[in-house]
Amino acid sequence: WDGTNTHCHRADNRYLINPQGLPICYKWQCPGSCQIPNHEAPHECSGCGSKEHGAQSCPHGEKI
Repeated sequence: WDGTNTHCHRADNRYLINPQGLPICYKWQCPGSCQIPNHEAPHECSGCGSKEHGAQSCPHGEKI
C-alpha cells in the first residue's frame, strides 16, 4: 500500500469493515470483481473507498 490510510479495517471475523461499520463485498476486491450488482455488501474499494474499482485495481495499491 502507498502509505495512505485505508478506507476499511479487517474485523476479528476477517470481514472487511467500512467506516459505517458495514462489511463490504470481498469479491469486489479481487481480480475479475463481483458480478452481483445488488446485494447487502457494498461495492467499495477497501483501500480508498471508491465505488469504481476494488483493491486489486486501486491506484493507491502497491505496484510490483
